[in-house]
Parts: sequence; C-alpha cells; structure tokens
Amino acid sequence: MSLVKLKIVGYSDNKYSSEAGSFDVQINPSSMKLNKGINYAESKDMSEQEKQKFDMQQANSLSFDITLDDTGIVPNNKGKIKDRINVIEKVLYTINGETHEPNYAKVVWGDFVFQGRLTSLNYDYTLFKPDGSPLRVKISFSFKGYKSGPEKKSPDLSRNITLKSGENIALLCQKFYDDPSYCTDVAKANDLVNFRNIKPGTQLMFPPLKREK
Repeated sequence: MSLVKLKIVGYSDNKYSSEAGSFDVQINPSSMKLNKGINYAESKDMSEQEKQKFDMQQANSLSFDITLDDTGIVPNNKGKIKDRINVIEKVLYTINGETHEPNYAKVVWGDFVFQGRLTSLNYDYTLFKPDGSPLRVKISFSFKGYKSGPEKKSPDLSRNITLKSGENIALLCQKFYDDPSYCTDVAKANDLVNFRNIKPGTQLMFPPLKREK
C-alpha cells in the first residue's frame, strides 16, 4: 500500500468550488488535534437545570505540525524550504487579490477531511547551513472550521438545492418544512409537472411556505 500524504487545498470561495492552489506535506504529521465544543445557556438568574440548556455548537478547530527538511535525509522534489514556505503562505495566508481576504482551506488525509480557515501559522527553524539558509523547520498550523450542528430549519427562507442521488422532493420537504406534503407546492414553484422521478443534479428552489391555520 502506497503512503498517502496529507494535502492542503486553498479555495477562494466558501463553497469550495474555486481552487486557489495546494500543497502536499513532505512528512506526514505524527499527531493531529481536533477540538469540538458545545455552548450552554449561562446566566446568574438561571437555575442549574436552565444553565444546561443547549445554546449552540462551537466551531471545530484543528491543529497539527509538519516538518520541512532539506538535509537530504528525506526525499524532496519540491524545491528549497523558502520556496515551499512561499507556496504554503500563498495557499493559506496571503491576501487573495480577487477576494481581498485569505483563502478557505480544505485539509485532506485519506478519509479525513476538514474545511475551515487558517487562524495561525508558526515556524520553528531548528537547523541551518553555514550561510544561514534553513535546512529544517517545524511548521505549526491551526484552523477554525464551521459549526457542525444540525441545520436550523426555517420555513421563511428560500433555498436553492442541487438534488443529490438518493434524495427526493418529499425528503427535502420534510427536512426544510417538517411536512412532506409540501411536495406539490415545491413542484409548482419550480415549474415541474410532478414531484416524482426528479433526476439527481436538478436545481430546485424551495420557497418560503407556510400552511394557513
């Protein structure tokens, strides 16, 4: 089995559709730290039970270290350390000239995928040539992701959805409106003859819908 290298890909948009560069690590990290948290309501006027009421899920965070080595011990076909650092910073840290902000990031290692943005980038240089050029550096990355909680439902918002394999209008009506009987309303809003047998990849608009009481 071939060794899978951790890869970081930059994107200029938060939908992760416009790639803005990438890089593979030279040496995989020896460990990774993934943090998840939950916030609960807090107030001096609340009872102990009320203080345990769910408020929101915190954004996930990810941190890990990698090493760049130019001593020849580790195979390197990606240029000098300075050049590789320039690539890393262009992908994650440098302000994108089109969006005027740093890129979004996707960290991929085998089945592990994390989406978020860089929050810190630290360099620890540990070995140098006689002329001062770096031979080895440890780079520490920290990323902030997105809240991983279930999507809050609101019948007052329009949604544009691309139908995926295994999905259907009834299933999505249950998800967005808590009522699959909105199928005919959604079909009418999208100029569909009926709501059955819609092909995956079809763009659908789910409008604000509410039954009159």
